[in-house]
This record gives sequence, C-alpha cells and structure tokens, in this order.
Amino acid sequence: MVVVVVVVVVLVVLVVVVMVVVVVVVVVVVVVVLVVLVVLVMVVVMVVVLVVVLEAATQWAGQVMNYIFRLMQCASVEPFSLRNKGIVMLYWN
Repeated sequence: MVVVVVVVVVLVVLVVVVMVVVVVVVVVVVVVVLVVLVVLVMVVVMVVVLVVVLEAATQWAGQVMNYIFRLMQCASVEPFSLRNKGIVMLYWN
C-alpha cells in the first residue's frame, strides 16, 4: 500500500514538473517570436521612413539645384541686352 502511494505521488510530481517545463518553454518561445516580430516591424518602418525621407530630400535637392541653375543662367546674360532686359530688371529690382 505504501509503495503504491509513493509511486502515485512520484508520478504526480513528475507530471506536474513536465507540465511546468512545457508551459515555461511555450512562454519563452512565444516571447521570442513576439520580440522578433516587433524588431522586424521596427526595421520595416525604419526602412519605409528612410525611403520616404530620401525621396523628399531628393525632390527638394532637385528643386534647389533647378533654382540655382536658373539664377546662374539669369546672371550670365548681358545686363543691357534688349532681349533679356525684362529678366535682368526683375532680378535687379
């Protein structure tokens, strides 16, 4: 009788220990998967933001270069030529 009780208690303890280990492993796996997903989402968001910022910066730089090129063209005309007199007077005023 005592042997049966000891065997049952040992089996119950083993089952409880195995269940606890399984629960801990499942929780660790779920936490690791969630952390990996969060890191992946952050990387994707950072790449999208970087692409958008670079696109905006490229457009802005293009506009600035276009403006500088136009100013250089206007500065290179002869100030007193009749053909370009209107443009030059605009920039002189």
